Parts: sequence; C-alpha cells; structure tokens
Amino acid sequence: MVRSDSESDEVWVQSFWPPFVVSLFITPFALFSGFESMIVGRGDHFMAKLLFPYTMLSRLIFGVIPVPFFIVGIFQFPVYGAILGWMNRRSDMRYALLSLTILHLGAALFCLLLVG
Repeated sequence: MVRSDSESDEVWVQSFWPPFVVSLFITPFALFSGFESMIVGRGDHFMAKLLFPYTMLSRLIFGVIPVPFFIVGIFQFPVYGAILGWMNRRSDMRYALLSLTILHLGAALFCLLLVG
C-alpha cells in the first residue's frame, strides 16, 4: 500500500522524533554557549544561568557545580525533547511545551536573581 503525502506528513507530525531530533541538534550549541559564558565570558555566567538553570542553581547549595548536576545540564535539552516527543505522540505537545517553558523560565529567573 502506498501512502499519500498527507498521510506521511500526519504520521511525522504526531511522531516522537521531530522534537527529540531538534533537541539533540540544539544541545551542542547550548553547551558551547554555556561553557563560553562561564570560561571566556565576563564572569557573570549569564548564558549558563539562562540555558542551564537547574545546574546553576546547584551552586546555591554546594558553592560549586557537582558532577551529577553537570550531567543534568548535558542531558537537559535531550530530556526536554523526549518529553515533547512523547507528548507529541499523544497530541498534547502544546501543553508540554507551555509547561516546560514556564518551568524553565521560572528556574532561569530564580537563578538569575539568586546565583552570584
């Protein structure tokens, strides 16, 4: 049986893979930007706080970034992609995207205000 273009497009739209692949593509650029702001930047760590708030919030508790939280930062965007992909299969991606955006922006704001 041959699928029409609209059928294959519909399967792709409600697939796990598009959000997950996009997150895998974004991850190295986000990591580079975060590292650059921590190592080469002016010392304010702005991009690291904005992109990786959960990792940077660990500095409030420990004073440094422990290895487990460093690993959280590496896998943060692929996990976002997996959540969005899973919700895309269920046709609820808009709600997941809104929830992740609010959670991430809230953590980033908290991080920008509290982490020195």
